[in-house]
Amino acid sequence: MGNKQNTTKSQDTSEKKEEKNVNPDVKLEHVVFDATPEIKEEAYKIERQILENSGLQLDKEVWIDDVYIDYYGKNYLHTIRCGRPEDKIEKNIVIIHGYQGSSITFYKLFKHLYPKYNIFCPDIIGMALSSRPVVNFNTTEKWLEFFVESFEKWRQKLGIEKMHLVGHSLGGYFSALYSLSHPEVIEKLTLLSPAGITDTNQGGNVHEYMPFGKKLGFHLLGPFWSLKLTMQGMFRDNGLSKLIMKSALRKRYEVSKEENELLARLTELSLSYPTDLDKAIYYIFKNPIPKVNLPLEDKLYEGVKSFKVDFYFGENDWMDRAGSMRLCNKDNERFKFYTVSKYGHNFNLENAEELALLLIEKDEKHKEKIIEDFRKKEDEQMHMIETEDLIIQKLEEENLNDNNQLANDEKNSKEFQDLNK
Repeated sequence: MGNKQNTTKSQDTSEKKEEKNVNPDVKLEHVVFDATPEIKEEAYKIERQILENSGLQLDKEVWIDDVYIDYYGKNYLHTIRCGRPEDKIEKNIVIIHGYQGSSITFYKLFKHLYPKYNIFCPDIIGMALSSRPVVNFNTTEKWLEFFVESFEKWRQKLGIEKMHLVGHSLGGYFSALYSLSHPEVIEKLTLLSPAGITDTNQGGNVHEYMPFGKKLGFHLLGPFWSLKLTMQGMFRDNGLSKLIMKSALRKRYEVSKEENELLARLTELSLSYPTDLDKAIYYIFKNPIPKVNLPLEDKLYEGVKSFKVDFYFGENDWMDRAGSMRLCNKDNERFKFYTVSKYGHNFNLENAEELALLLIEKDEKHKEKIIEDFRKKEDEQMHMIETEDLIIQKLEEENLNDNNQLANDEKNSKEFQDLNK
């Protein structure tokens, strides 16, 4: 089995079960904050509501757990997972979300990946629905080590021996760092629109693919960079910034209005936790975002030896990809580059079926065929929509002409009657 222990019983990772395992050497100054019971109850309820549409059975095929780790106090990584011991699934896939995202954003992948894989989706420590340790590092290296080793503690706790590691956006950056630090557990690394790869000293414009509105937003942030404003701080301001954020969250993904509402509310609840680790982005990124202080382009080229790396970007993705493309051009055996059809940065949620098939498929030519087939399918659907729109427009024009003709006939009839009075 890929797992050393039974990881499918919720009680194994519960706080009550873990009391006897608390390390007595944990320092008293390692304070951990958690949400109020009311916030957690609503957040977990929304997660369950979303998971009801995952195509898997709640508490039978897909579970929600808080996996406790002894790391800077008694913390937990909120985790969504699929897989049972009786399934005897050998392969594990671990998927890590991006900035201000959460594990729930991968729920549409689950029905396609399970039961081929045991699936584990943790929330990053200090973010989403994970616990909030009080830490304050003053170097980029310390912050990165903190995040990477929190995942290692989590992996050890669950007994995951080998994994296909997948990371999206900021989660892609963390996943790449983790893979370089712990290559012995990585079977494959897949980076979905990852941040932090490009070394701009080697060329590339991090805003090349960015739409004007987003580019303008990042540039406007520039003068305030030194203030280290956080999303949580702006959300708690209760002023104009909160109103803007609430509106933006409800337009964040190309999904239904109802789905956007649930996902937005979940993000709002995570921003309502007592604190978060948003301040870390000021040590990870540099102005203008998404530049990073420690790009991974050369580190990946030099450090990837025992596993291969796939890069995926959406066709309309705003994330910089210059460094990822250079790696693939330098060594097309270790590094592969794919463009997922029609969608942008959040294609993991907006185009989950295509992504799931690509994650499962191992053959490069078959991957290209999957992308080509989905692109054709999208083109056909777009053509059908355009054709339907044209038909509707024509019918509306004909209906308008008929109404105008009817009005003219009535007017002429009235005038004729008036002349004969």
